[in-house]
Amino acid sequence: MHLTPYITKWPTNFEPDDPDLCTLAAIIDEGLEVDAEKQTPLHTHPSGQLLLATEGLVGLELENDYWSVPAHCAIWVPPGVLHTCVLGLSGKTVFFHVGPKYLEGFPNEVIRLMLNSMTVELILFAARGVDKKRSDAARFHLAMLTIEELKAARRMPPQFAPLTNSPALRRIAVEFNNPNCIEWSMSDWAKFVGMSERTLNRQVQRHAGLTFREWRLQHLFLVSIVQLSQGQSVKETAYAAGYCSPSAFIAAFKNIFGLTPAEYRRELLNDAQLSSAKAQ
Repeated sequence: MHLTPYITKWPTNFEPDDPDLCTLAAIIDEGLEVDAEKQTPLHTHPSGQLLLATEGLVGLELENDYWSVPAHCAIWVPPGVLHTCVLGLSGKTVFFHVGPKYLEGFPNEVIRLMLNSMTVELILFAARGVDKKRSDAARFHLAMLTIEELKAARRMPPQFAPLTNSPALRRIAVEFNNPNCIEWSMSDWAKFVGMSERTLNRQVQRHAGLTFREWRLQHLFLVSIVQLSQGQSVKETAYAAGYCSPSAFIAAFKNIFGLTPAEYRRELLNDAQLSSAKAQ
């Protein structure tokens, strides 16, 4: 499994570069298989772009960097930043563009955002086009609400869980959230890509600046964030991430994100309730 040959297939009449747009969203649920040499080149937009992965693994390539976006995670790309997006096998994503006039308060760097369920539903609502029967004023209100929620979203540490441009490491990253691989040792992962353990660790350090263990844990924490937001218990999430005890998982989670898993889930719930009240 790999990402490179599956570029995104855009819907017709999707114009994210319209300078007058407020917000614009589209669901991309189809990858177009092409030769790597023909994939979508690096490009920029005058609008800001949010990429929300809904299924599978999505990759974001920048001028000198690669980011992974697992299902239910989101990444913000400011206007003017060179990028291209590719879908993993069975990947689905939503692109949400914010017009130039409405960018004040958004990050000026590429960064992952931790979205609550209400914000995700607002984005999906816009992408499905189900609000076409609403008045312009109502659509504008929902767009502004979504923008405000995105501005307030918690931000992950920069360069967290890098994807890298190594085909072998991309293959591994795709499988990190596979339940059948949770108990794999480093030896198993090395065999998976036809390397020795020493070579694999050296490759990860070269491309990601981390040890293999650190790199794997960061990707597992991306999955943990999604599981917690979907209501999975801290205990279940800890075991799914390969931890033998919830206490060790809680300590590691707080060290990375600055709050415990329970605090994170309460924050998501409170944000979603506040968003719901604003929408009424």
